[in-house]
Amino acid sequence: MPKVSAVIPVYGEKNIERCVRSLLDQTLDDIEFIFVDDRSPDSAYEIVLGIIAEERYASLKDSIKIVRHDKNRGVAAVRRTGWEASSGDYVYHADSDDWLHPDMLRRLWEKAVEGDYDIVECDYMETDGLGDFKRRVPYVLYKQCEDWIPHLGTASLSNKIVKRSVYENEIIWPQHPFMEDYVLASQLFCYSASRYYLDEPLYYYYQNPSGMSKTRDKRVIVEGYLKQGKILEDFFRSKGLYRKYRTRLTVYKSSAMVHAWNLPRNEFLKVFPEDRLRVLTCSAVPLKERLGILTKLLGIHGIRGKKRG
Repeated sequence: MPKVSAVIPVYGEKNIERCVRSLLDQTLDDIEFIFVDDRSPDSAYEIVLGIIAEERYASLKDSIKIVRHDKNRGVAAVRRTGWEASSGDYVYHADSDDWLHPDMLRRLWEKAVEGDYDIVECDYMETDGLGDFKRRVPYVLYKQCEDWIPHLGTASLSNKIVKRSVYENEIIWPQHPFMEDYVLASQLFCYSASRYYLDEPLYYYYQNPSGMSKTRDKRVIVEGYLKQGKILEDFFRSKGLYRKYRTRLTVYKSSAMVHAWNLPRNEFLKVFPEDRLRVLTCSAVPLKERLGILTKLLGIHGIRGKKRG
């Protein structure tokens, strides 16, 4: 059984080579590489085939799997396809825009084995891909919202490895591409018994100006918020945890409302037929956002909530 299964989406030719090489050049031995071709309209698949055919990676040939979707299905489907094809003790999900420090998976795996941790995550750097780097520290103890999942550092799966047994619990897999990591990470953290944060920036997160979170189509973003929020609500209800995490779900709903600010009022009201009072009376939602949402509901001009996300 491999130490780590690394799942790599194959979509978008612009940065795929950098991502693939950073994974194939990892110093950890015994990695299973799973490339999931999501039918990119460009030459991303051909680029990947060319890289793995190079002589320098000949020793990894038996450790590489390629799975092809019959059509483009999005990153959420890639996560599930890759997991189903994996066999490693730990599972890692890459983002094809980003890249890894050569020692990242080795450092995470060594720490995971040392403490028998279910999840080990590291710090990361935000970058424009050209040379501007900014360290981000994802580890946060949510003392201001104690009902939330403890030690959920960052919603991304790309800076952490997760023990296989955690994934083998009952998971509700998202289908919408927006914040799919958030939904998966939330469930995985609920199932995990032990976690460790490695205070080293070993992952490089590319701030893609054309990524899903930067889309100008706010309806897509709002749709994603609602679909993912419904998954989390259903999951917490099924585990008897809804009351415990209700405040966090309310804050999540307020984020969707803020992103939907520019929708016509009649459409706004139709999208959010419930939970309005709960959002407006929730002290965990910033007052400015609550006032902005209230003016939208009343159809008057007023303070706008600051868009998050």
